[in-house]
Amino acid sequence: MRFVLSLCFIALALFGVYMPGIGYAQVETEVEQPHIAFMRPVTRPETVGMAFYKTADGAAPDFRKWAEKTPKTLATPKFDRDVVVLSEFNRLQNEYINFALDKPLYIRMPVSLSNYSTTKEILYLEEISPRIYFPFNLYGENIVVMMKDIGKFSQIQLGGEAAYNLFQAVRNNKTAVVELAVVPEIADVERPLLINDINYLPMLTRVAEFVIWGGKDNAQALWVWRADWYRPSQNQDLMRLFQQ
Repeated sequence: MRFVLSLCFIALALFGVYMPGIGYAQVETEVEQPHIAFMRPVTRPETVGMAFYKTADGAAPDFRKWAEKTPKTLATPKFDRDVVVLSEFNRLQNEYINFALDKPLYIRMPVSLSNYSTTKEILYLEEISPRIYFPFNLYGENIVVMMKDIGKFSQIQLGGEAAYNLFQAVRNNKTAVVELAVVPEIADVERPLLINDINYLPMLTRVAEFVIWGGKDNAQALWVWRADWYRPSQNQDLMRLFQQ
């Protein structure tokens, strides 16, 4: 029953029916936004795969298959690969055992900041929609990451000083980068989704942070949203490191 329900939730997240007030709710700018000093590294496909199998009930990766296809293995001469495969197998297995699901996955995407209504004081991000998905290929396995609450970020209420500061930072360059921190919630290893003639193992996530980066080299956090339930302890550790 859980698999049927999870598949329904995933299908709705990807192909969701458009209903008034659902999916495109505006996100209001907070008076005091969380401080983020720098962009986090993009999550590697290998990490996405581990998150998928850790989230899926009763499933485990084929570590042998993964180990045979890692860059380190493929870069090794064939007569030495059996030794490297064993080493990579042990590495992957140990990393999987110690993998913690409380750490988010980080995904980036380009957006345009050109669509702003001065009358409504709303920034429209046309690249964001409930149907957006992020595909990953992990050693021949296709995994798709979806976000059940992503649609609300297509419209951001942005007025007054917040809007002025954002557009002063970007000036004539209206291209920015959105950094998404997402936390896995449901993964289904038994029922792949067919998207553009490719079967994907689906993983549904929740948005923990949504950050718009812009300015010179996209190095400035222009707008930050953080979910109430998310407590990024790793951010605090990094800030303490830089304060030393």
